[in-house]
Amino acid sequence: MGDANEAAVRGRAIMNEVCGIDIEPDDPWLKISHEHIFGEVWSRPGITRKERRWISLTLAAASGQQAGYKAHLRGALESGDITEEELWEWLVHYAHYAGWPSSANVWVDLRELLAERKAASE
Repeated sequence: MGDANEAAVRGRAIMNEVCGIDIEPDDPWLKISHEHIFGEVWSRPGITRKERRWISLTLAAASGQQAGYKAHLRGALESGDITEEELWEWLVHYAHYAGWPSSANVWVDLRELLAERKAASE
């Protein structure tokens, strides 16, 4: 039980760093997210957090999971893991592989996020 608890604590911190979400785990889905997804998978060695972010962002966008890719877009910028310029380049590359219609929703959300961040900094 100690290992799961340690993974949950580590995972909650990583989820906050990655997605900017810090919620007390009060349901099974969030508990598993903390313990397994972020506490075990995101903390594994072998690839960098930035590489994990690219994979997660791409798969969330490709599967149309708006909540997922929006959390990763915001988290990537807020953590400094990925720059605005890198996100634009990723979106151009993504559009060519996943299709222009698939990238259009991400484009809209990225523009809104960047405008929101710009307004907050002024």
